[in-house]
Amino acid sequence: MFLTVDQIHNLNFETYGSEDGIPVLFIHGGPGLGYSHSDRRFFDPTKHFVIFYDQRGCGRSTPTGGLDHNKPTYLIEDIIKLLNYLKVPKVHIFGGSWGATLGVLFAAKYPERTNTLVLRGFFSATKSTIDLYLKGGNKHAHPNAWARVLSLVPEDQQQNIAQYYFDKIMSGSPTSRTFVHEWSRYGLALSRKQISDSEIGKIMENSVDSRLKISIELYYGLNYFFMEDGYVLTQAKLIKASTTIIHGTHDYLCPINEAELLQSKITDSKLIMCDAGHSAREQKVENAIKEAISNYS
Repeated sequence: MFLTVDQIHNLNFETYGSEDGIPVLFIHGGPGLGYSHSDRRFFDPTKHFVIFYDQRGCGRSTPTGGLDHNKPTYLIEDIIKLLNYLKVPKVHIFGGSWGATLGVLFAAKYPERTNTLVLRGFFSATKSTIDLYLKGGNKHAHPNAWARVLSLVPEDQQQNIAQYYFDKIMSGSPTSRTFVHEWSRYGLALSRKQISDSEIGKIMENSVDSRLKISIELYYGLNYFFMEDGYVLTQAKLIKASTTIIHGTHDYLCPINEAELLQSKITDSKLIMCDAGHSAREQKVENAIKEAISNYS
């Protein structure tokens, strides 16, 4: 199903579970990703009424990869439009990574529409964290992954590697797929506590074309997510909803101190640390998510 949210964008969405069940909003990560059928595994269809949707430009929303009118302020208002359309007055929110960021921003602005929060792999969108990813801050932990990224960039262009990748990907040239492949591979290498080259290769073989996903990711990153440095953590102080934060102690994309900072800002919150990385597919993280969601009432 689609919901038109402005003159440009149409959001793809679907509901899952019992219409009389506990309303839950699933906010996917990225930016640039979408939800998938496998995301249903966190929920009980006899107990929950889950709203899945693809953010602007993501997944099956149209225009696919659209960058115009694509900023956090629009994404927050899209959630309200979707809830109003479905006549859902108040929801529990589950968001992972960038989805956790949006969950914080939404709950801060619309406390009356937020029941509780479960946030996995919280991304603060601070300048230091963005630079950690875009400028190879994890190169000591993952030297081979960053070396591969660096190998495609001429020496005189290496002062802004992410911009170089973005320009090449947006050019649509025959070489753009190479840049998409390497940036996708880089993100996967950082996503789990331990992931082998063969596992990365298998994931990429089974994934759809990532060009539009990566273009949105870099567009947001290069613009520092269109927010002032520290804005998300400042907004977190406004949250009144009970919040569960789940974070891997070996998260290379969003360092564990981000989760600790978030927990310190929200009065009614608890932090669950897992011996894992960033991905929700790591078993310890997945188990913690399922347990937290099972407590929705």
